[in-house]
Amino acid sequence: MHFRYDGANPRTIARYGALAAGALVVLSLLFGTGYTIDQKNVGVVSRFGAFSRTAGPGLHFKLPWVESVVEYSTATQQVAIQKSEVFTADNQGVNVTMLVQFDVPDGDVQNLYEHVPFYEQRIYTLANDRMKSAFGRRQVSDVPSARSLIESEIKADVAAQALKLYGIEVSEVQITDLDYTEAFRHAIDMMTRAKAEVTRSEQLRQQAVIDAERQQIAAQANANAAVAAAEGEARSIRAKSEAEAA
Repeated sequence: MHFRYDGANPRTIARYGALAAGALVVLSLLFGTGYTIDQKNVGVVSRFGAFSRTAGPGLHFKLPWVESVVEYSTATQQVAIQKSEVFTADNQGVNVTMLVQFDVPDGDVQNLYEHVPFYEQRIYTLANDRMKSAFGRRQVSDVPSARSLIESEIKADVAAQALKLYGIEVSEVQITDLDYTEAFRHAIDMMTRAKAEVTRSEQLRQQAVIDAERQQIAAQANANAAVAAAEGEARSIRAKSEAEAA
């Protein structure tokens, strides 16, 4: 009996090759050598805790039990400061809610891994500190009208410090809520009433001046009319006397 070998079928080879590759991936994942990095993330591979390399999105391999991976997001992130109490220059308390948006550049993840492991907390602390400083330079009555300016000042300060200290790029700072204390709201209410009373008093004063001017004009008009009438009567009497004398 003779067997004839014509060579392996290409489709068969491709099928078994795919199965072998799939099995390799599964075994790698099971034994901790394979890992995937999500899109918009960067992985930091460390060997015995020390930085080794970075890894972009996709499938990668590492040494089991020797290397570990930490992922960092390179998408825009944000920290929220919720109702943090600040004090103005006139010692009035305001509870501020603020959002800070920032980005981690791909090339900065090694620095964050080695020196700034809790960078979100660092950004929170930095922004909260600069927020307190910005409000502390103003009178509480000036805060509502200066809200946009305060945001710009905080953003400029936080962005400069975050880039210098951590290599993080701050893109936006937004004050979403200002909650004044009950004492301040009462003071504002009293101030509003006082301003309204001053306005009303001024209106009454101006009205009184107008009324006085009208009365003066009317009195002058009456006086002029009386003088004119007297002069007319005098002329009439004089004319009558002259006529009788003739």
